[in-house]
Amino acid sequence: MRNLGCALAAGGALLVLAGCAGSGDRADVPASTVLRDAVDVASLEANRTPHLGDNSRVVALVGATRPDAVGESTLELRTDERPYELVVHFSSVADGVTADVADGLMADRAALLLATIDNVDEVRWTLPELSGQESDGMLSRAEADALFGSPVAELGATADGLTDLVERLEST
Repeated sequence: MRNLGCALAAGGALLVLAGCAGSGDRADVPASTVLRDAVDVASLEANRTPHLGDNSRVVALVGATRPDAVGESTLELRTDERPYELVVHFSSVADGVTADVADGLMADRAALLLATIDNVDEVRWTLPELSGQESDGMLSRAEADALFGSPVAELGATADGLTDLVERLEST
């Protein structure tokens, strides 16, 4: 399993929600790989939620980060027990997306989701088999906080803070 931090045991699945993929307008990169062009900061701010179980807001938040840059996906909210997890399951990947590209794209999006969903502990993603091997990734709140040197939720507490967070993610 690919992992951006520590491994964890998977909790019970509460809900699976469908997502969709879009198409990009740049031929040289997959759709929405340029974070500042892809992310809808206004929607992130408008749909901020204290609870991972707030299905409609979580779906809107994930949509605002445009995971379609990676491929077609469904969402799973694991809220039965801690750690609370948001899992993005990709059923297919966009042309040119490798496991490493997907990890980079999803780690940025995961940081934004950790900044806007107060009680989510981890954002995980699963990819279909690529090059003969399944691939999974994860970013925990603790890892995101360490990456930025302060709580990601505080950094992204306002629309301006989310914009700054996007800029910081692009520079890393």
